[in-house]
Amino acid sequence: MNLPDDLRTELRSLCRTIYENPELGFKEFNAAKLQCDLLKKLGFTVTEGLADLPTSYKAEKIINGGNGPLFGFFS
Repeated sequence: MNLPDDLRTELRSLCRTIYENPELGFKEFNAAKLQCDLLKKLGFTVTEGLADLPTSYKAEKIINGGNGPLFGFFS
């Protein structure tokens, strides 16, 4: 996958931070916050705390001003 170098570096740093700071299942507060912060920085609309799970989130981004696809995922 072709990614800008700065984004590639940021994603590697995020992965390393999460790996080096493990959290229990359903208590991944730091990991979820780091992921949500990055997604917001990248222009995603993030909704946190879905389905009574405080670490869950939904991230969506409309591409090309609404004329392109909607990209989203749940965690």
